[in-house]
Amino acid sequence: MLTVAFILPVLPLSTFARIPALHKINYDLGETVGWPQMTRQVATVYDELSPAMRPSASIFTSNYGEAGALALYGPAEGLPAPLSGHNTFWLWGPRDAADRVVIAVGSVDQLRPHFARCRYDATIHSPDDVHNDENGKTIWTCTGPHGSWSSFWGGLRHYD
Repeated sequence: MLTVAFILPVLPLSTFARIPALHKINYDLGETVGWPQMTRQVATVYDELSPAMRPSASIFTSNYGEAGALALYGPAEGLPAPLSGHNTFWLWGPRDAADRVVIAVGSVDQLRPHFARCRYDATIHSPDDVHNDENGKTIWTCTGPHGSWSSFWGGLRHYD
């Protein structure tokens, strides 16, 4: 029965907060903790944009986990498809994503050089304060791009 607890998500989320070794044993499961809540926080930032700004907005994340969460839960919140320069997410490119306003999820340091302004909006907090890659990351809104996505996309790729 103990093996089942390490493989299947049968333990309450608070267990991940109290026993950090569980996250090390099942890293991917721990990384999905808080995805719906993070998506809701991003949706709140998106919804606070003026109606005129929303069509020219996109979302850029610092890693494929954040992008995956937003790809999974974002459509129900009315969010545009996420972009990321992390790992193979970068290969998909910016496609036809808007580039006038970008909501930066954990990625403001990557985007700040390419925008005139970046404004802090929120900090992500995982349920039960489970320590994972997203807990404590920030959400920013960047405006005034110095060029189009295609002009700086190549420099956003990273594998860390």
